[in-house]
Amino acid sequence: MGILTDLKALRQHDEEVARKREEAEKAKVTWLSVAPGETVEIILLQELDDSSERYSEKNGTAIFAQEHQNPSKDKFFLRMLCTNDEEHDNECWGCEKNRQMYQQDPDYKGGWRTRTNLYVNVLVRRKNPETGEKEEFVAVLQRTRSKNSYVNDLIDLAIEDGFVSNRVFRLSRKGEGRDTVYSLMPRQDDAGLDVESYDLFDLNNVVREVPYADQAKAMGEAVATPAASDVRVTEDDEDDDENWL
Repeated sequence: MGILTDLKALRQHDEEVARKREEAEKAKVTWLSVAPGETVEIILLQELDDSSERYSEKNGTAIFAQEHQNPSKDKFFLRMLCTNDEEHDNECWGCEKNRQMYQQDPDYKGGWRTRTNLYVNVLVRRKNPETGEKEEFVAVLQRTRSKNSYVNDLIDLAIEDGFVSNRVFRLSRKGEGRDTVYSLMPRQDDAGLDVESYDLFDLNNVVREVPYADQAKAMGEAVATPAASDVRVTEDDEDDDENWL
């Protein structure tokens, strides 16, 4: 820590510690996770588009992030934004890794490909698994827009009805691993909530943009072709991770 030579230095140190603690608290995210056999109610607190009739300028919109995810079983939680665009000189380690895998492994199924992930703040209503008591809290729902994902249902609702927020959905999960199936059913068109009364997570803080030079390290320095048994997910229509929604 070093030596603090006077009270002014001590005060500055205390202020810096408090600032870092506050930043750390803001960075914490509660993620929505549904256990096998569990059903929860969720209410979206943000719209998918700012043209929606229920759009809240205060709450903003959900985001769709183009991301790479490490497909290995022990590193599936490592994600980063794809930087294969003009702003980043089309340099993206994830895209390069994906091309390398296709060239080297005839059985490669595209685990390093770019995925479109939805991130949105939701109000969760569920029974506490330990106490059995009803609880309510704000969490971030993250879900890949794959072929069979309920994200497509939300997009259809947003187009057809003009809104997805402030309506009640029932989200259920059956099975585990590759047998996991999620079901999202609309239950009530108007939850009657003031969506602006809730403190939301900053979605810009839940995704990571990593400089090209640091991307391999950020993704676990996965430079070799992983063994088939070490790859968690392979097919486009399968879920990236059974614990992330």
